[in-house]
Amino acid sequence: MADNQNSNLLMDAIKGNNAAIGQLASNLNCDFNTLNQSICCVKSAIDNVAANVGFSAERVINAVNMGDCGIITAVKDCCCNTQKEIIKMGYENQLANCN
Repeated sequence: MADNQNSNLLMDAIKGNNAAIGQLASNLNCDFNTLNQSICCVKSAIDNVAANVGFSAERVINAVNMGDCGIITAVKDCCCNTQKEIIKMGYENQLANCN
């Protein structure tokens, strides 16, 4: 994400622009669906943090862009917790299918 073009594409992708997601996936040489799912997780984390701190999603994004460490930590923690829950659900589903 070092260059401005990919940063701008990422911001457009977070806003739901499928063309930006496709271009970003191409630039990063990754699967569109995987990238889209990751972006959905980031959007969810932003919404979750916004609700927890009483900000709008736009204000959270602006705080991240300005380097607000508290907001960045909250988004990171939310993404981490979301990822852990996804892994846990997959593990539990796999166990249920084995029984």
